[in-house]
Amino acid sequence: MRFATRETASGVISRLEGVAARMGGTARVTRSGAAGVRLEGGQDKGRKGRLAVAAEIFAVAPSVLVVEVKKDAGDALDYRHFCAEELQPALRDIVWGSSDTAAPPTAATV
Repeated sequence: MRFATRETASGVISRLEGVAARMGGTARVTRSGAAGVRLEGGQDKGRKGRLAVAAEIFAVAPSVLVVEVKKDAGDALDYRHFCAEELQPALRDIVWGSSDTAAPPTAATV
């Protein structure tokens, strides 16, 4: 999942930390580098172990960031479910444009 935002990097990271807190159990958030974060799933183990998601933040313009979220460990089906049910609803108000949208891109989403 990749999306553009006008939110600050620290704002995006705090949103991701909020998603991890709502996951419950023993979900962990670790910062990786200056502009990255890793979310590791709580108690629920999927078929391939606990889900871990890595997010990297790239500045493409002074006021525009691109956030790339990818599966770091665990099952792909669990990752897709996490993105659809947890991540996208939590980030909906800060997403400026997304690679996962079904509609064709317009000037407002690109």
